[in-house]
Amino acid sequence: MMTNVTDYIMEIPNGMNHDECNTIQTYYRNTITWNDSKFANNKRRLNTEESKKRVVMRDQWIYKGGKYYDRLKEGFNRAGQEYVKIHDKIDILGMSPFRINWYEKGGFMDKHTDNIHHSHGQQWGYPHITILLFLNDEYEGGEFKLCDGEYTANAEKGSFIVFPSNFMYPHEVKKVTDGERFTIMVWIA
Repeated sequence: MMTNVTDYIMEIPNGMNHDECNTIQTYYRNTITWNDSKFANNKRRLNTEESKKRVVMRDQWIYKGGKYYDRLKEGFNRAGQEYVKIHDKIDILGMSPFRINWYEKGGFMDKHTDNIHHSHGQQWGYPHITILLFLNDEYEGGEFKLCDGEYTANAEKGSFIVFPSNFMYPHEVKKVTDGERFTIMVWIA
């Protein structure tokens, strides 16, 4: 029986091979045009100056047909299936495109929840779960904290973390103090 909100957070260590993580990180770091991430709230997308107070990160979307898309989809599907083995009231209907996040030194993302609707290519309404893949762990700071700091992810290269995308799971990325932090996330509906 689940008794604590953190019981609904699952980490899957070694979910993806380290060499694959390196290859994917290197490919996307060097071959795509990165965008400054924009923070949005439930009413609107914040302007650039407001947004920089909430997030300093670059991102890009990986869509079906993109390099390594199929391999990433396999990994995210496997992580989602592991989660629903335990939390079996969730039916996986589909997933959003993948967003790769690049936090350089000084990068961060303010506390927020993922209870979004029809955003970023979603077609199924509010997501049930968020899945995050840690592509590297060669950085300082950049801790991934959930549930108002009650839970800190291990964030090891190749690991996945899966958690509900609702108001009970606010999460944030603390400021990166050295190095660069790369992750890829998806919302599952």
